[in-house]
Amino acid sequence: MTNTFIANGEEDIVEILEKYDLEKITNMDADGCHKGLQEFMGVGAKVADCIMLFSMKKSSAFPVDVWVKRAMMHFYGADDASLNKIRIFARERFGEYSGFAQQYLFYYARENGIKI
Repeated sequence: MTNTFIANGEEDIVEILEKYDLEKITNMDADGCHKGLQEFMGVGAKVADCIMLFSMKKSSAFPVDVWVKRAMMHFYGADDASLNKIRIFARERFGEYSGFAQQYLFYYARENGIKI
C-alpha cells in the first residue's frame, strides 16, 4: 500500500514540483490561480480564495463561508444560491476589490448575527 503523500520516484517528484509551483500559480490570472490552488489536496474554493486574498495580494478573490452567504442573501437576495454562484456574482459586482467587500460583509454579518 502506497501513501498518497509520498512521491514514487524521481519522475513523480519533478511532476509534483511543476504542478505545485506557487510562484507560477501566483502569477496566473484569478481563475487560473483559483483552479491551481485547488490542485493541492484539501484545498477547496473557499480556502483557495483565502490564500489568494490574504497571501497572494489578489484583491478580487471573494471567499464565501456561511456568514458571507448570509450577508449576500440579506443584502442582494441571493436566495439559496450556491457558494460558487455567490462568489461569481460578487466578483462581477465588486470587481477587483471584491476581497475588501467580502471583509466588510463578513464582519457585518458576524457582528449583527444575520440569520437567514
